[in-house]
Amino acid sequence: VTQPVAEPVAETVAQPTKPVAEPVTQAAVEPIAVPEAPPVVAQPTVEPVIEPVVEPVTEPVAEPAAELSVQPIPIPPDNRSPEAPAPAPDSAGPTDLVALSSQLDQIGLAPSMSDGRIRLNLQEDVPFEFDSASLPSAAQPVLERLATLLGNYGDTRVRVIGHTDSLGNSGYNQRLSLRRAQAVSRYLTEQGVDPQRLSAVGMGEQQPLADQGGQQLSRQEARLRDRRIEILIEPK
Repeated sequence: VTQPVAEPVAETVAQPTKPVAEPVTQAAVEPIAVPEAPPVVAQPTVEPVIEPVVEPVTEPVAEPAAELSVQPIPIPPDNRSPEAPAPAPDSAGPTDLVALSSQLDQIGLAPSMSDGRIRLNLQEDVPFEFDSASLPSAAQPVLERLATLLGNYGDTRVRVIGHTDSLGNSGYNQRLSLRRAQAVSRYLTEQGVDPQRLSAVGMGEQQPLADQGGQQLSRQEARLRDRRIEILIEPK
């Protein structure tokens, strides 16, 4: 009997196996979103507005015509009915102009009476300087005495009239005479005369006194006479 010959068993040599490296997966990096800057808006350039310079137009001042200027101080109306009796006089009593004229003469004011009125010429007693409406201090004592008498005759009206000489512009002289009359009226008011009894009038050069009486006067004397204050006193 033939024994089968066994085939040699070939040994398998195990070869060492190298580990296979896993591919490295790179992490995906998300980009960081940077906010966009707001667009720069260009500001419009504002041109300055230049206002035109307007020169004032000066109109020539016209000289007013030489007219009689009366500035009466308002007198309250008499609201009595015709049947109502007249009120009793106050401390300023009688309307006897003769008595008042006599008292004015006693203080040296040389009054004259005509048409139921007393007229006083204060040319020497109120000597205004040339081209001036300032009340001279020499006139104050005379006006104080006059104010005292007028206070005793409150039922009379008093009109103060200013006059000038003929030098200069007639319109200017009219305004100057009015300012002089107002200066006298204002002083009488300060001495206690009721302003409602007073009115001031400017006659300017319209009534020259030097032309009256036919006297021969020098120019200087004539101008001094014309530059005067007159006062009319009459019953209310």
